[in-house]
Amino acid sequence: MGHLARVEKVIRHLNIDEDNVVIITPSSFSKHFPQFEFVQLRWNDSVEIWQKQISDTFHNYLITACYVDVFPFGIKAELPSIYEAFENISFHYIARILKWEFYKSECISAINFHFKSTLVLERLYETHKIWIQRISEEIIYIDIAPQTMPKQIRLHEKPYSLVIHSGGIKAVEKLCDLAIGNTAEKPNELIAVITQVPFKHVNPRIITHTGLFGILPYLHFAEHIYTAAGFNTVNELKNYRAKHTIFPFDKLYDDQFLRVKQVL
Repeated sequence: MGHLARVEKVIRHLNIDEDNVVIITPSSFSKHFPQFEFVQLRWNDSVEIWQKQISDTFHNYLITACYVDVFPFGIKAELPSIYEAFENISFHYIARILKWEFYKSECISAINFHFKSTLVLERLYETHKIWIQRISEEIIYIDIAPQTMPKQIRLHEKPYSLVIHSGGIKAVEKLCDLAIGNTAEKPNELIAVITQVPFKHVNPRIITHTGLFGILPYLHFAEHIYTAAGFNTVNELKNYRAKHTIFPFDKLYDDQFLRVKQVL
């Protein structure tokens, strides 16, 4: 979900016509972005299959520019051969926090290519930043945090805290346990959960909302907000920091602990 939500904001920020966009992704959340055309990768397919699908897409859609989100060599190191094969395409990189040294050790890094530009969304590890400076013709620092808030919607008449996390279930449970503990002295306060996974909790104060997409309309009326430390969520809740508890999870490549350290 995070990758698609971020890419949507970048597309809007750059004023790219939605009709001219095709997104290549293995994400299962593409249904939430009906304004875009998708080429759906499958997680279990080999890197060779991914490379062929990407290559076919570039040919079939006459792609002239490609924006690579977060992982410059791809998730499975599928992109270096693509860069070499399509020298006529303008490649751009969208950079957020990445456990750079670990990611680089897992992927192919010795390749002669460059990005036309890199869009930097937040402060990065210094080694990552140095690599970007070497590999990019232009570096642009952009802020894709929402500039205006939509009309605010109250989810419940009773006071409630808000837990926001698209998935998986164990992470949602952890955030709920945190909210339950912090509201133990408020037995009448509900805990509203916005998630994309089928989630049930034995605590009767917890009410799950799985049909909501987009968190911005639901922030104002919450007594408190509990989330993980993913880029999109932290970025969107800048104006609610006083009532926002950010819980970092140990992710494979995203350093949520560094992000929390930088924003708090």
